[in-house]
Amino acid sequence: MFKNLPRHQFGNLQSKMFPAYFTMVGICCAILVASFGYLHPWKSSIVADKYRLDLSLSSFFFNLTNLFVFTPMTIEMMKQRHIR
Repeated sequence: MFKNLPRHQFGNLQSKMFPAYFTMVGICCAILVASFGYLHPWKSSIVADKYRLDLSLSSFFFNLTNLFVFTPMTIEMMKQRHIR
């Protein structure tokens, strides 16, 4: 799309696709964390499982940060640049 669409059309398409993409990734991360936490309870887990759960939780957190902080900032900046 980047190579085949004009800059403004690609920007508008991207501003619609990225929130949907990060929402879907967030849902998948939440399912991963919930199922992993259910299958590997914290008290009976080995150290490697605890690291895996910690990394999954951090991935979920960073995805939510991207969805709710950086994506709106990026879309707003893109809209301002398209005005020029």
